[in-house]
Amino acid sequence: QAVMTAKESVEAVECAAKAWARGRGPWATKTVEERIAAVESLVVKLKAIRTEIVSVLQWEICENDADAAKEFDRTMDFVVSLIQEVRNLDSSGMVCEDGVHAIVKRFPDWRHDEPWAVELPIQRDLCHADPGTSHG
Repeated sequence: QAVMTAKESVEAVECAAKAWARGRGPWATKTVEERIAAVESLVVKLKAIRTEIVSVLQWEICENDADAAKEFDRTMDFVVSLIQEVRNLDSSGMVCEDGVHAIVKRFPDWRHDEPWAVELPIQRDLCHADPGTSHG
C-alpha cells in the first residue's frame, strides 16, 4: 500500500517548487538534453521497480495484474515517445530570456496572435537527486 504522510507530501511539493523556482530553479534552467537525461534516468529506475509499481497500480486503478502491467508499460512507452518528440522539435522558435528557455510555436488556425510555449511536462525530485547529478 502506498502511503505518504502529510509531512512527506508537503516536502514533495516544496521540493518541486524549489526545483522550478518560478522558472529560475535548477530544473527550469537545465538544457533540454539535461532534462531528457534526467527523465531517461527516471524511466530506468521506474522500470527496475516495475513489479512494485504494478502492485500499487492494481489498487489505485482497481484493475487486475495484467491490466495494471499494461498501464505501466503504456506510460513508459509514452514517456519514451515524448522524449523522442522533444528531440525532434524544430528549435527555430527557441527563445532564451534570463536563462529561461522555451520553444514558442504558433498554431496556424489559432484565432489570436498569441504564442504558446512548449515544455517537457515532467517534474523530477531534484532535492533527492543522485549525488553525481549537476543541479546548475
